[in-house]
Amino acid sequence: MEIKSFRIKNYRSIKDSGVCYMSGDNITILAGKNESGKTAILEALEDFNINRAIREDAVHIHHKELKPEVSINFEIDEDTITTISNEIGLGRRRPKPIRI
Repeated sequence: MEIKSFRIKNYRSIKDSGVCYMSGDNITILAGKNESGKTAILEALEDFNINRAIREDAVHIHHKELKPEVSINFEIDEDTITTISNEIGLGRRRPKPIRI
């Protein structure tokens, strides 16, 4: 499973990151000036990854009434889909061929 892109809204100093695309390489670099939101991005991705609610101090610093949002798009290979399907008891259903 590979992260393809993410978007963060109303998280600490981040109003809306827009869609941020990840490269297919094994290295990702977050670069920016001090206080530009690099740590907030990492914490938002961590909050998504951990099976718990988004941390309480994640509310936007200027708009405390807005709820933080973290969304991530993944690419999942066929083997991972099969493994997950088997683990949750669905098995792997093959699509029916289309005959023309």
